[in-house]
Amino acid sequence: MSFPTNSGTRKMGPARAWESIKGTFGQVKDNAMKLRDDSASGDVAADRVTRFVAMLSDSLDNLATAVGVPGLLAYAQEQLNDPAFQVVTEYTAARNEMTACRDWIVANFPADGSGYLLYHQFGVGGRITVRQLPSASLAGLRTQLDALLATLD
Repeated sequence: MSFPTNSGTRKMGPARAWESIKGTFGQVKDNAMKLRDDSASGDVAADRVTRFVAMLSDSLDNLATAVGVPGLLAYAQEQLNDPAFQVVTEYTAARNEMTACRDWIVANFPADGSGYLLYHQFGVGGRITVRQLPSASLAGLRTQLDALLATLD
């Protein structure tokens, strides 16, 4: 017999799954707001955008795991205490906007003809420097982030 853990959907109950989903969306919201605001006020380090897209990808994986927990929908509706709130509709809208942000970054991040990302270079004394992405080049991302933020309370 092996030691029981709290990992996986079989071990995750509706309460834990609900908290995981809310926590994931909260983290996404905080990071999206900060990136949107910072990119509107000036240049942003390219590696920050790559970390953001990695966080989105990880968050989408976490959501996919948590949403598969049996009894989650009934539990979420009970916790919200609002029969008019469409849990599945709102969840799907937020997840779709996360995917749209991720896909925008993947499609628009500076890359060479082979798809290798262009965000480091050798600077003075052989030190590696990180490319700064101009605010104007991130206008499309801000549009995506605004759409995402509109789905998160």
